[in-house]
Amino acid sequence: MKIVIKSRVLISFCLLFVFGCFVSVSFAANAKDKHAFENSKYFDVSVKETLSGDVLRLDNDKLLRLIGVDTPEVVDGNKLQFDSKVSNIPEEVLRVMGNEAKCFIEDLIDGKRLRVEFDKKVKDNYGNLLGYVFILPEKHSGEEIFLNVEVIKSGYTYKIDSIPNDRYMSLFDKLHQNAEKAQNSQLWQQWRRQ
Repeated sequence: MKIVIKSRVLISFCLLFVFGCFVSVSFAANAKDKHAFENSKYFDVSVKETLSGDVLRLDNDKLLRLIGVDTPEVVDGNKLQFDSKVSNIPEEVLRVMGNEAKCFIEDLIDGKRLRVEFDKKVKDNYGNLLGYVFILPEKHSGEEIFLNVEVIKSGYTYKIDSIPNDRYMSLFDKLHQNAEKAQNSQLWQQWRRQ
C-alpha cells in the first residue's frame, strides 16, 4: 500500500514538473512571438513629426525614443535646466544644440520609410516606445541607414546608459569614443557629461 501511494505521489510530482516546464516554455514562446509581432508592426512606418533629436512621432501617433541617444532639449523644462547645470552650458545654447540635432534627424528621415527594432525594454516609464531606427533604402537599392548610429557618429548626443537595452551598446561605445576624438565643433565638444 505504501509503495503504491509513493508511486502515485512520485508520478504526480513528475507530471506537475513536466506541466510546469511546458507552461514555462509556452510563456517564453508567447513573449518571443509578442516581440516579433511588435517588430512586424513597425517594419515599414513613417514619421509624422520630429519632436527632438531623439524623439519621433510615428505615423500611428506613437512616440518613439531612440535607444542610446539623448540630445539636448529644444523646449524649456526641468531636463533642460538639469542639463545646463550639469554641463555648465547656458540653456539658450543647449536649445540651439538641440535644434541642430533635430534638424539633422529631419534631414535624414524626410520622406523616408523606417524599420524599428526593439530590445528587452520596449517602452519607457512614460509609455513611449524605445527603439533602434533603420531608414529603409529607397526602391530596394542601397542599404539601411542606422539612425541611432548616425546621431552618435555626428556627435549630437553624449554617452548614456540604456540598460537593459544593450544589443548595440558596444558599437555605441566605440562610436562615442570616435566622435569625441573627431569633433571639431567647440560647441559640441562641450556637450559631454563625466
